[in-house]
Amino acid sequence: MAPRLTFLGSGDAFNAAGRGHSCYLLDDAQGSFTVDFGPTALAALKRLGRNPADLDHVLLTHLHGDHFAGLPFLLLDGCYEHPRGRPLVVGGPPGVEERVRALARACYPDIFGKPLPFELRFVEWEVGRPVDLSGRSVLPRPAYHQDLPERAFLLRLSLDGREVAFTGDTGWSEELRELARGADLLVAECSFFDSDYDRHLSHRILREKLPSIPCRRIVLTHLGEEARLHAGELRELGASTGIELIVGEDLLSVEI
Repeated sequence: MAPRLTFLGSGDAFNAAGRGHSCYLLDDAQGSFTVDFGPTALAALKRLGRNPADLDHVLLTHLHGDHFAGLPFLLLDGCYEHPRGRPLVVGGPPGVEERVRALARACYPDIFGKPLPFELRFVEWEVGRPVDLSGRSVLPRPAYHQDLPERAFLLRLSLDGREVAFTGDTGWSEELRELARGADLLVAECSFFDSDYDRHLSHRILREKLPSIPCRRIVLTHLGEEARLHAGELRELGASTGIELIVGEDLLSVEI
């Protein structure tokens, strides 16, 4: 069975057009994991009838709240609602463990008052250094989104012989072109329709750059209100460039 990607959310930080925060569930031969885990992610998993305790890994592109602030609720669920037996590994930018633990304590001060009933481990991304997680290869690349020392990452994943790339939140950079090269699927943010803000992608930027992106299958995500209203024009943009371009929706499921 080919790996499958399901959108737990496809919206921006403001839940534009009533969509959940952008988050992605992946199922492969090794099991299940997510890329990012915002505040609406746990609800989406349960809407699908999925057991959160089945997740092996959570891979974070960056540490903005709409991308990682659902983790305290996942930890709580693993303690009480769906007790976990397996370890949970959280990968993310430098400082990920400190930030996740601080956020969890802010939500539930005694959450680490005694040992969790499952092992919680953390892995920090380094630019260009592949990480093997249960046979899945994760290659972090730098994203153009935050000012140092905060780091945001593009992620390229190898799963069962398939390649899927995630932009996370980013403006345009040549790194994005290399991220997409030869990927079976690119999950790319498109926060705006027509904007000069350079830390996110928009229809205006994609209209210029899409023909040069070396990937023929793209799903757009992290859509704001304006981008969602112009979904038809985004689809037309894909048709005009010979790219299979899908406008992401909550609970959309695609084979990689």
